[in-house]
Amino acid sequence: VVIGVHGRKNGEDDASTWVGGLHEPLRDAICEALLVGGFHARTVGDGHRLSGRDPGNICNRGRLGAGVQLELPRALRIGFAKDAPKLVAFAAAVRKALATQMDGA
Repeated sequence: VVIGVHGRKNGEDDASTWVGGLHEPLRDAICEALLVGGFHARTVGDGHRLSGRDPGNICNRGRLGAGVQLELPRALRIGFAKDAPKLVAFAAAVRKALATQMDGA
């Protein structure tokens, strides 16, 4: 499974990681894990410009044909540069969701 991590401009939502892609169970699990971990995250619906729903999107071109795309706002990326434990916690939440969803897959 492919997980694409992209940066996006600050704008309408400077705090949330937008979680998209065609692997909906993993997408939703990552979003939930981030929320439980104290991060702001939301899934993006069809039609959103950064939804990762196109089959040609790099996150959907792995063996499964469905992956996940994380769009991190600039403010969050700057925060990670200043707070390494926060970055580690973010990565741990993503890894936990991945391990849970892909266990036995």
